[in-house]
Amino acid sequence: MYLICDNGYLRWPTTICPFTRSNKSSAEGFFSTNIESVRKDVECTFGILKKRWKVLNNGFYQRDIKICEKIFVTCCALNNYLLDLMESSHVRVGRGAPDAGDGIWLSRPRDVDPEETDRVMSAKFTHRRSLLVNHLYVARQKGIISVRLNCND
Repeated sequence: MYLICDNGYLRWPTTICPFTRSNKSSAEGFFSTNIESVRKDVECTFGILKKRWKVLNNGFYQRDIKICEKIFVTCCALNNYLLDLMESSHVRVGRGAPDAGDGIWLSRPRDVDPEETDRVMSAKFTHRRSLLVNHLYVARQKGIISVRLNCND
């Protein structure tokens, strides 16, 4: 499992970001364009959820991860219910804009050497991103996926 992110996050094997300054016709450029397109849709969805449910925007007062998970899943379920209700009544749903400063802070275990962890994580990140690039490029070459010409949708 991995998370699609932008280049502002740490280079961990679970966070996959686009390449910077890559040629759009190369495998890396194609990968980056697709990742950025998918990330945009996800960010818009989170923006909508945060605007609709203030508990997601203002932060949880709970520290138990299971309770936080239940709160988030409940908000998503209620959001889907409202979308279904709006769709059946032909109400147009607009997109919410992501709020500034909506980052998620992660921390590593405290009993490991930070420099060694960063080096190992960076190597794993590079390897995993390379595998994803090759997979996407081969799928495009075989015609399994098509190229999106307009990425501003």
